[in-house]
Amino acid sequence: MNTYTMVFLALMLPSGSVAPRDSFLQYHSADLTWAGAYQLNAGRYRIAFSAHDGRYALPVIHLIILKAAREAGDSIIELQPEAQRLLATNPIVAPGGKGILIRPGNVLYRLPMDSGRAYTEYAIAIERDGLYILFLEANPSTLSAGRPFMSDRNNGAITPKTEWAK
Repeated sequence: MNTYTMVFLALMLPSGSVAPRDSFLQYHSADLTWAGAYQLNAGRYRIAFSAHDGRYALPVIHLIILKAAREAGDSIIELQPEAQRLLATNPIVAPGGKGILIRPGNVLYRLPMDSGRAYTEYAIAIERDGLYILFLEANPSTLSAGRPFMSDRNNGAITPKTEWAK
């Protein structure tokens, strides 16, 4: 565990508390503290991160998107071990919201925030209809204030069917 992870973990848990042992969070490092299950049709989507008072909550966000094998509500728990494994792999580094199309799969994305802009957006391509699980190191509500975290081509907000957060 690196210093950043230990500091992040210390900041995320109230003093003297531990993560719940009966949830998927028991397996998580501090890098994954939120997961959302999205029912998506084939097409393009956008995720957006907003700066607050000129600064982003985190300068870099790590993202994993996995397609669920079935539509069950426990897909987050079932896919969590794979997401945890992916944290140990080399990430694909996206250049500040430009030039990359995020696709679901066994990939860890490292998404830098564009410090010169009030928001940073990334495009996601979904090739087949289905349930997709997004794993992030922070709750999107703290990262995208004032804008929908995920939206479709018509700027319609897309919300998760279920989500899990610390």
